[in-house]
Amino acid sequence: MNWQIIVGGFLFIGGLGNLTEDFGAFLFGVLIGGCLLYWGLRQKGLINKTAKQIPAGRTLTEETLHAVGVSYYEDNIQKLACKNPDWQLSAEQIVNSGKAGKRIFRHTYINRPVKLVLQPDNEHDPNAVAVIIAGELVGYISREDNLHVKDILENRDIKSLSGFIGGGEYKIVGKDGDITKDEYGFSVNIRIKYI
Repeated sequence: MNWQIIVGGFLFIGGLGNLTEDFGAFLFGVLIGGCLLYWGLRQKGLINKTAKQIPAGRTLTEETLHAVGVSYYEDNIQKLACKNPDWQLSAEQIVNSGKAGKRIFRHTYINRPVKLVLQPDNEHDPNAVAVIIAGELVGYISREDNLHVKDILENRDIKSLSGFIGGGEYKIVGKDGDITKDEYGFSVNIRIKYI
């Protein structure tokens, strides 16, 4: 047994004994004792690291997928829009802030929960994988990728899943203050990490 476990145990138990008499001693004993206990148990291998280890023979893989059919779900995408405060700035303010010549979109789309949902009853494709962001259907994984994604969803351990929406109305303010407005079609990209 190492010294961290012994000292940590005494401090922890002593701290618990002071719960009703001296709250400061209670906190000190429990916090310091708990940390020492954890350190000692980790050194002994009795507590594993909290991060999951990647199983032998597998590697962490990251892929970016592009959703298709997004134009059919523009109303749903608009429900996810947040006003971009830069859109309200005057041309002079935009130039002074160093954003001249850059696209300033009317809306931004903050990162929200993403789900990839298998749709075996889909009338167009029984292998369909829907892309849902914050409860809104925003597109589908392409037919070229949907079997691959289905395999990931069914047989892999997904570590992270995030979605990025781009596009919509934007303006560009030139250094002279001239404003050009235009619009991009929406795009939805999904980033998935799995082992």
